[in-house]
Amino acid sequence: MVKPTPNPPRGTNTPPTVLFTLIDGISTEDLLVNLTETLACAHALTCDFAFDLEGSR
Repeated sequence: MVKPTPNPPRGTNTPPTVLFTLIDGISTEDLLVNLTETLACAHALTCDFAFDLEGSR
């Protein structure tokens, strides 16, 4: 499928995309809690995906 119009060029005034931001003053415990929740979600998603696969994949 061909797009009817190309993507506009990224100019120098376009801000970069930020994936993660770390704020000064966050406790180590809060960061570990957030990491634990993120890993638990990733685990749940991969388990759901694995049970949906069929065959010897």
